[in-house]
Amino acid sequence: MKVIAMFSQKGGSGKSTASIHIGVSAAQRYKTAMLDADRQGTLTAWAECRESPEPAVVPATSANIREVLAAAKAEGVEILIVDCPPHIVAGAVELVSVADLVVVPVQPTFPDMKALPQALSVIQAAGKPFVFLVNLVKQKAPETAAAVETLQAVAPVCPTYFHDRRAFSRSLMSGRAATEFNKKEGGAAAEEARQVFSWLMEKL
Repeated sequence: MKVIAMFSQKGGSGKSTASIHIGVSAAQRYKTAMLDADRQGTLTAWAECRESPEPAVVPATSANIREVLAAAKAEGVEILIVDCPPHIVAGAVELVSVADLVVVPVQPTFPDMKALPQALSVIQAAGKPFVFLVNLVKQKAPETAAAVETLQAVAPVCPTYFHDRRAFSRSLMSGRAATEFNKKEGGAAAEEARQVFSWLMEKL
């Protein structure tokens, strides 16, 4: 079983939304489960709107994370996505420490870039490999290239970005993900989700 932790210091980075789209892309190829360790409960709320039972969404905390992981492994889960809290809270290192790979979603904006050192301090304390996922990218935004250059000096950056597309947010309203929309609705968002997941699998 491979574990991917989605972790960022700043709220509003699109971490939970990215978790869902990556998780559904994973579930289309592997037995997948998602752990909602974020008190905001975005994954849990999305799952309640969803018709399909896959991927399973299970609440988790730093106190029971290893117990939940053991249960998932016993049930044959192949890919486990952990949606961590959007701030450094008690138990953050414990949540990150169970991951094989930590994904740090970051918008190419000053507030997100400024908040990175705190998030990285938790990941480094856990001693886990990490990568960046550039998220909510505006079309033709010149600051994106500068942000990516800065990030690349720290860790690998996923070459596919999640752009600020309506399909990413609109699909969640019906308990779906972009890859579950038809081709016209999902379009580029669905392709981005598939490409991001494929790249993450190469890094695991």
